[in-house]
Amino acid sequence: LLPTLLEGLIWRSHRPRNGLRRVNYYVEHMLIGPKGQFCDALQWMTSSGDPAIISSHIVVLLSDTLWTGIVYRQFIYSKMWNIFSLAIFMLAQGILPRLSKGSENQAINILIFAGRLFTYVLGMGRLAYFHLERMWRWSRKEMQRIFEEIDTDGNGSIDFDEFMQAMGAFKLSIQAEIIKAIRILKDDDNISSVEESRSKIASKDKTMSTFFSLMLFVTLVCMCTHEPMLWCAGADDWPTRSCDAFPSDKRYWYSVFSMCAMAVHWLVLIDLAVFSTEISAFLLVIGHVLQEVRQFLTALLFLLLTFGSAISILCRDCTDEGGDFSDMASAMVSLFAITIRLYQGDFRDMQENALLLAAVLLCTTFSAVLLLNLLVAQLNLSYEYIYRDMLGFARLNRASLIVEAMGACTKRRWEYFIASLELEKKLEFDEGDLGLAGGIQRMEPAGLHRLTKESIRRFGGPTSAESPWPEEKTGDRDEDERYDRLEAFIQKAMRRMNRRPAPPRQQSSSSYHSSQESFSSDT
Repeated sequence: LLPTLLEGLIWRSHRPRNGLRRVNYYVEHMLIGPKGQFCDALQWMTSSGDPAIISSHIVVLLSDTLWTGIVYRQFIYSKMWNIFSLAIFMLAQGILPRLSKGSENQAINILIFAGRLFTYVLGMGRLAYFHLERMWRWSRKEMQRIFEEIDTDGNGSIDFDEFMQAMGAFKLSIQAEIIKAIRILKDDDNISSVEESRSKIASKDKTMSTFFSLMLFVTLVCMCTHEPMLWCAGADDWPTRSCDAFPSDKRYWYSVFSMCAMAVHWLVLIDLAVFSTEISAFLLVIGHVLQEVRQFLTALLFLLLTFGSAISILCRDCTDEGGDFSDMASAMVSLFAITIRLYQGDFRDMQENALLLAAVLLCTTFSAVLLLNLLVAQLNLSYEYIYRDMLGFARLNRASLIVEAMGACTKRRWEYFIASLELEKKLEFDEGDLGLAGGIQRMEPAGLHRLTKESIRRFGGPTSAESPWPEEKTGDRDEDERYDRLEAFIQKAMRRMNRRPAPPRQQSSSSYHSSQESFSSDT
């Protein structure tokens, strides 16, 4: 019933002018709650996870109005910090260290230290506060729920045994949340229906954003523990990036952590794709089809382990002309290079060992012929499944961000936004035809939704609310009334005939025919 209700809140004129059609969207009660606050209608439709509902015209207008009126600037301000942090991180890790050209410059080292100090203190501190605050809110809410369940007498106090029982329940809740997070990352949620799967697709974007933020915090902590400028704090020429107190193995791991942090910094900015529903839908499709790639890589890894371990036993004394198969790791790398066509050798170099050549050709047949073609088929089916509703899923992602951002909207800004919509102003149906208030009027191309019949039914009579509602005549009732009128007319004609005197027997046939013609004409 919900799609019918949403469609009924839209009025379209059946008289287009200059190629445009007047459309009224009555969104007041979907936007404003009974106490003047933000209505929960959009949140309920978002939590359903149905892309068809969120893609209805009136919901699209509602979300776009909120996005451009309130959330757009608020979202930009929240993401400006991530962009600024990424710029500082790139300067301190990638650009400024290259300017010294092998010899350390004191001024450059001071700028590098300032940039890294900003990253560790403000960037990492902000992420720590964000995640710890979320953990605290979840823990507090969960403990309140557990205490309410245990406190059966309702006196508001619990004894030691009940407290230990609550701690055990809280431990089980933490384990359940960890298992749930792992299943989300593994894409294994024991989906029992297509609807649950579609709802999961819609909410996965938000989950991955939180996961990337947590990964960024972890990599920054690892970088801080391996920071060369902190290890070299006692050097005479400090700030410096090289000293005897900083070993080479830690330098290597610091470069690894820096590389990971740089990549995660860019992944955090994926949320900016919400500005365009097309780009957001494209990223959603990529994330969905990556599940098939993961299955392909799992099967390929099993294949490489099988043939790599077997060939390494066979080729203990093989030459390196046809490839390095001397150990298991080298054999797996060589087979993988053959699969993705990066192998530089030639199969004719293996002709001296026919068994080795047969094993390599068999592995190549399974990996390059069977698995790769199966991957292509799976990608086609997966894309066909997600393509039908990918814009709906993208709108679901934007709607969830809107609902989350509206919780931080101030009362003053909300009231200013509502006043700018002028919902109390009555909208015209057509020129001079004043209609109802509580809506937003837009013009759309006339060919977008063809309409040849007026959707408003008009009745004559007073407009007082105390007057009874006029009866609506349906097609069946009109037909019955026509039959009733015909029956009444026939009965009237029959009564007229019965009142006439009987004609004499000697009346001519011409007078008889004239009376029949008179009856026919009356009928």
